[in-house]
Amino acid sequence: APGGNAELTPLIEVAPRYPENAQSRGIEGFVDVKFTVTPRGTVENAEVAAAQPARVFDQAALAAVARWRFAEDPDRAPQTVTRRINFDLSDYVFQLSRPSTATASAAANQAAGPRNQCVREQTVYNYGEMVEVGLMNACREPLLVYSCAQGAGRYPGLWVCNDSEESQTLLVPPGDRRSGTTASVTTAAGPRTFTYADDFFVARTPNTQYWWLACGADDPACRGSALQWVRSVDKQLASIDPEARASIPVARSH
Repeated sequence: APGGNAELTPLIEVAPRYPENAQSRGIEGFVDVKFTVTPRGTVENAEVAAAQPARVFDQAALAAVARWRFAEDPDRAPQTVTRRINFDLSDYVFQLSRPSTATASAAANQAAGPRNQCVREQTVYNYGEMVEVGLMNACREPLLVYSCAQGAGRYPGLWVCNDSEESQTLLVPPGDRRSGTTASVTTAAGPRTFTYADDFFVARTPNTQYWWLACGADDPACRGSALQWVRSVDKQLASIDPEARASIPVARSH
């Protein structure tokens, strides 16, 4: 990105929301945002330095950068930084309007199996020896997420897996009204109460990839395969290929 100060890396980097009007018209572009990083690590005085196209993505970029956080350093003078925020349709999955009953039924029939394309990164926390990634659901359907990443701390060189079935959470889009409420989901052990949540966190060592599977709550076949995958990878050597252990398609970070 233009503007320098590359040594300042956000601990929390919130992804912008893609404006619906731009998405529906197939518009892509970028915004260069100029802002001040305070000694507290907060962002102040954010403004648009350049944008292409003009005034299409400005507010989305400013709103995202305002939520970024950097490392706190009382001895650091306020620094001016410019970062480029890209808006590329290939990085997003959308559902602009609620489908009709007939369309929803047809979509449900086609949705059997992994819903990996609905999962996107929302926030990234860099703690040095560990990176924590917050995943979000970009589709309306509540999801169960199963993930495996290279471990740190007690598990260096091993895959460490976790899943929202074990934590009894259902991933819904950010700001979804269902967040915090509960629902009953039938599992192999019988009905269980799950809580809707708008984030799911994956911890990994720096400069490594993580893998995931996402399944609909009403797709027991997908969920069964995902659980089997997690159990076959968890605490195994990181030299093992997680994709080779999966009976259904898995996704990985880039």
